[in-house]
Amino acid sequence: MAREAWIIDAVRTPRGKDPEFLLVGAHLDSWYEGVTDNATGDACLMEMARVLNKHRKRLRRGVRFAWWPGHSHGRYAGSTWYADFAFDDLRRRALGYLNIDSPGVRDTEIFDCRYNMGEVEDLMKETVPEVTGQSPNIRRPFKAGDQSFWGIGLPSLGAFRMLPLDHPDRATVGGCGAGWWWHSPADTLDKADARILAADTGVTKSDIEIWHNHIGAPKDGSHKGRLVVLNKIDGLWDELRNEGEVNREIDRQVRVFIALFEPALLLIMATLVGFIVISMLLPVFSLSSMIK
Repeated sequence: MAREAWIIDAVRTPRGKDPEFLLVGAHLDSWYEGVTDNATGDACLMEMARVLNKHRKRLRRGVRFAWWPGHSHGRYAGSTWYADFAFDDLRRRALGYLNIDSPGVRDTEIFDCRYNMGEVEDLMKETVPEVTGQSPNIRRPFKAGDQSFWGIGLPSLGAFRMLPLDHPDRATVGGCGAGWWWHSPADTLDKADARILAADTGVTKSDIEIWHNHIGAPKDGSHKGRLVVLNKIDGLWDELRNEGEVNREIDRQVRVFIALFEPALLLIMATLVGFIVISMLLPVFSLSSMIK
């Protein structure tokens, strides 16, 4: 287990702009291999940091990424230490805390909107249906998931993809999308799904929050020049889906992205390599592939 938290201002506030930032965290320690709790979450943070740092000049506010030690083993000791160490800075400048835990779990479909305070409830009620097509089950935070920043006054927010209630792998556990392998030697690579992880990284509440509040829409309300690309869409075809299921999933993704970004142009592209969603704004940038 690491003994120090990794704190990275991967997206620094541009000079002369608002000094506020969003704190985004994920725990880096795990039980056994811990692929879906929480190696996938750590990968999600790294990808968010890479993309947003590359385009930091377009951001209206900063984003601070943190990888916490002492999650289960220390009962959130790493994030608790940081709350004490950086109390004044967080109190003055932080907008809120977004916790990333157990994304990219195979077969997960249902979004559980836990760790949401009253300040973000309206935001969650608006964005979760837009992105997922599901009614949000807004739930208040409980003492888990590195919820160490209440005393500072940071609003907490989150939405987590879970296994369906009738799924044979569903269990009453706290992580891994409610998979029975939580905190066991069975949390291995076969429990993850690269396509779901790519979608969770690009189209989860985390990026919606960042896109809305940090990149932002044009002030005049127009969307001129906004382009959305669904790339490598043919990667949805596999032996476990029939043609009707694949077509319905493509249609769903098209509707979601049109509703979310209101693009001037939406392109659907296919290759023979894999599936990844690439969202583009001017100047064009890519939310990178996790599948080569």
